[in-house]
Amino acid sequence: MKKLFSKYNYICHTCLTLIILLLIFCHRSDAYKDYYNVLVLHSYDPEYIYTKIFNSFLKEKFGEYEKPVNIYFEYLDAKRFDYNQYYQQFNEYINTKYKKRKIDFVLCFDDDALQYLLAERENLGSISSISVIFGSIVDRSLVYFSSLESNMTGVFEDVDIAANVEMMFQILPAKNIFVISDRTTLGMDLYEKARLVFKNMEDISVEYLIGVPWEEINKKLQKAPDKSAIFLLSYSRDDNDNVYSLEMVNELRPRQVFVGFLGTTPHVS
Repeated sequence: MKKLFSKYNYICHTCLTLIILLLIFCHRSDAYKDYYNVLVLHSYDPEYIYTKIFNSFLKEKFGEYEKPVNIYFEYLDAKRFDYNQYYQQFNEYINTKYKKRKIDFVLCFDDDALQYLLAERENLGSISSISVIFGSIVDRSLVYFSSLESNMTGVFEDVDIAANVEMMFQILPAKNIFVISDRTTLGMDLYEKARLVFKNMEDISVEYLIGVPWEEINKKLQKAPDKSAIFLLSYSRDDNDNVYSLEMVNELRPRQVFVGFLGTTPHVS
């Protein structure tokens, strides 16, 4: 788990370094300003490991900036809840809260936050025309649609599932693969990508466990045949609305079954 968190730290710091450079470039003409107000919209909750790393790094880097930066954090909490059910209420909340606050630019992280802004930004009052810089985006279609906007740019992640699968088979010559994911935006996107990778592997048995409660998954894994492996994509919420942290999943999984985690590479849009 420590190695996994170290990887997250590296990815987050690389992504945020690129974003800070974009911010400096995009606002290089605002030398007259005494301070900046930055709205940070996260896809996930404040206790999610990625979110905590991002926030810590943002505070550190903005604290070193030549002018004061006021950071306002907001969270869609999309891993634990289906935020599509409260779009309108969230719009009203943002409109009311920031109606009299001059926001200089918006940072958004992960697919759900960018998807929300692409769909709802025109309904966000004073924030609707503010520049957006995004980070940690996996769905390339979101990057494409953001490129059609006049004031959106950022950093996307190249999730190479094929390379991760290849690495898994190098470590363990598995014949039975259990692909585990949730039904979050990220989970379903990764599931579709994984399905394309595994569909042509004729000598490999693949079972997809999407949104299945962990208790049921665990029972299935306990009966898994030899040379079995888990390919874990994203698992934060099951179909019974139970919520799982990354640490919890790591503790729950059977120790005798190999687990492959995804690696990502940041790129500037």
